[in-house]
Amino acid sequence: MLFKRIIYLSKLPLKLNKFKNASTAAVPEEPAIQQSKQVIKLDKENSFPTHFAPSRGIGRPIYSLIPGPKGELLADYVLFEETMKRQRVPWLCYNKMTSEERTIYIKHFKAIEERKLWYKCPFTGFIIDTISKHLYDGRCCGNGCRHCAYQLEGCNEEIKNSLVWNGAYYV
Repeated sequence: MLFKRIIYLSKLPLKLNKFKNASTAAVPEEPAIQQSKQVIKLDKENSFPTHFAPSRGIGRPIYSLIPGPKGELLADYVLFEETMKRQRVPWLCYNKMTSEERTIYIKHFKAIEERKLWYKCPFTGFIIDTISKHLYDGRCCGNGCRHCAYQLEGCNEEIKNSLVWNGAYYV
């Protein structure tokens, strides 16, 4: 959250206070009568914005795609940034993964590093949507996707019970 400091400048004359260590400080003289505090009113047009992107709902910003050099659609910077935050895997989880799971994790990581929305699974050959694609869609599709960003909230109980989270994606 951004904060803005408002510095109140006094119109009162300043007096110099001298201290034992030869330093001085300028402080406003205390008036005999207390002045009322000034209230600053800001209208909406001149106020600082409270958000920077439109929202799809509470906590779900709208992401966009940008054209890549080969004509394919890539994740914009905001989507890329959010994807990289969600992609982090603790060392303990990574250390417990099998070599196949690590290969899939690295393949997915390279795809999102290049801001791509999908990658080809090295073991099955299927096209797999990255977490960027799921975040861009804005909801769980209910198919039990490997990199679902919404904790499989749209899936039925059978699919939810058949998948296990390994710390990086659903297996």
